[in-house]
Amino acid sequence: MAFLTLWGCSERPGGDHYENEPPQVWLASAPPSGAETGYKIHLFWGGWDPDGDIAYYEYCITDNRNGIFNPADTVSTPGDSTSAGRNPWRRVWGNDSIFVFSADELVDSNTTNPITKFQRSHTFLIRSVDEEGLPSVEVAHRSFTAWTLSPSIYITVPGARPGNSLLVAPVSTFQWRATDYLQDLEKPLEPDSVRWMLRAVDGTGYGGAINYIRTHPNAPDWYPWYPYDAEGDSGHFWTTPPVDLGSYVFAVQAKDEAGAVTPVFDEYYNVRRLRVEQRNAGPQLNVFNEYIGTVRSSNPNPSVVIVDLPSSIPIQFTITASADYYGGLVTGYRYGWDVLNLSNPDEWEIDVTPFTDARGDPTAKTVPRTFYFGTHTFDVEVYDHSGLLSRVEIKVNVIPFSMERSLLLVDDFEPTAAGIFTTRGEMPNDEEHDAFWESMLSDVAGFNFSVDQLPVKHGEPLSITRIAPYRSIIWDAKGGYDVNIYAIPKLYDIIKY
Repeated sequence: MAFLTLWGCSERPGGDHYENEPPQVWLASAPPSGAETGYKIHLFWGGWDPDGDIAYYEYCITDNRNGIFNPADTVSTPGDSTSAGRNPWRRVWGNDSIFVFSADELVDSNTTNPITKFQRSHTFLIRSVDEEGLPSVEVAHRSFTAWTLSPSIYITVPGARPGNSLLVAPVSTFQWRATDYLQDLEKPLEPDSVRWMLRAVDGTGYGGAINYIRTHPNAPDWYPWYPYDAEGDSGHFWTTPPVDLGSYVFAVQAKDEAGAVTPVFDEYYNVRRLRVEQRNAGPQLNVFNEYIGTVRSSNPNPSVVIVDLPSSIPIQFTITASADYYGGLVTGYRYGWDVLNLSNPDEWEIDVTPFTDARGDPTAKTVPRTFYFGTHTFDVEVYDHSGLLSRVEIKVNVIPFSMERSLLLVDDFEPTAAGIFTTRGEMPNDEEHDAFWESMLSDVAGFNFSVDQLPVKHGEPLSITRIAPYRSIIWDAKGGYDVNIYAIPKLYDIIKY
């Protein structure tokens, strides 16, 4: 390293001339020479001028290829008509600063681990400059190796199916989660940036496209590095423009502030095989009601679900939807009661409304409605970012409870042929069972065993119209010493109201 400068003499007060002496400089705190260290380092330095004051310092950082310092990396080059020139020295006026050194060389090029070691050898040099512009003759310097662990990244939508192509729409959304580790797996952070590639599959097949991604880090197919912490979480997902139908490979890569990148492309983590096709099915729509259960659909024209519900109860639905299975993004929903013309937005109770977080688990609740008679139809639609929709239609028959009769006996007993005598008093047969209940309820006013006894079987549907006329119900379910608890029928297995 050489510095060629012509320095004149200075004049002392009174007209005396003297030779300006160069200042001195030293590193007060730095990593030991040849040490491995983290890439973010707080360095301290000092200096003095024997015949004046130090005006500022200049520092230079070299990236030592193959771990070898090259003095040429510290030399300034003048510019000309074709080049702006190069000056590797930067001014600083303080005596310390925190520096971020690059660590962008993969230590093991054969690794298959997405979290592995990256490093880079550096030399830090600093000189002082006095008020006359004279730099120190000696330059303080220190060489060391900065290192870090590579960031990992995992595609969350669509999910992993190694070796299989995923069917997606011409406009799809990919979502991912990335983590940086610095030098400690126990202290995860967010990476600096991400980039992605959507590569069309050619004659080499999916394997050829994946190999192209692995071996062409500077390919023009890569989108530019994008901040992971960008506004609106936009560094966590990407929505494609409309793409042609066909086969593709999608890959995403993370980078930390030291320049270390995700070193592998693996179908379990950050690579997906895709097949872009036109779709008719939309998001998976789930509509839940505590009396009805859950109705599911991914169809824009589903079959109508018909249910009977008692009058005078508030009816509320919980709406959830997901388009993750085809790389879609749920953007909104709408619902309404007794909509005659589905294409007329004025007939819907609410028009298309965005979910709170369309990239999470979007959920919405309807305003409760109470009906006293008649038949009413509930419609709900959800939409994805490409315009695909799914709909659920539920027709509710409102059943008034007259309660004109006093008591209903629901006979859910599964008889045995043996009877009380054979089982020594433990299990009656059907005739003995019926005789018992007819005798027990004979004194109940208005009870008629031939009218008010209702036989049912486990798993068979039972309309609430059969129980609406009654004020009280006795539900007799099968039991006995040979019946496990899981075999006893649940109320909601028989009737939902």
